Amino acid sequence: MQGFRQAGGAVMPAMTAWPAVVLPVVQSGGEQALPDTLAALDDGRLSGAVLDVFAPEPLSPDSPAWSHPRVILTPHVASLPSRRERARHVADCIARLGRGEALPNLCDPK
Repeated sequence: MQGFRQAGGAVMPAMTAWPAVVLPVVQSGGEQALPDTLAALDDGRLSGAVLDVFAPEPLSPDSPAWSHPRVILTPHVASLPSRRERARHVADCIARLGRGEALPNLCDPK
């Protein structure tokens, strides 16, 4: 089967028939194989990836994920705030976007 390997040997099929396929990875554990995800981005099987967890953590400073043009990296802190605090943060970000303001907590790895 054509696709890319995940940790544990599972194969994700190539979804080239779809114009935009984005892989969100926010679960704990090493469920996605980063080199395979980057390869799928480079050869067009994926349009983008939003990555929150890595194996191992933290992500190495020399990882190509930091500079990949179709990768969005988020800090792995999703479990710390309460639901109310997360909802307040999301609502604040939406309001900021609506007003054309900068978003908080942006990371520039350069």
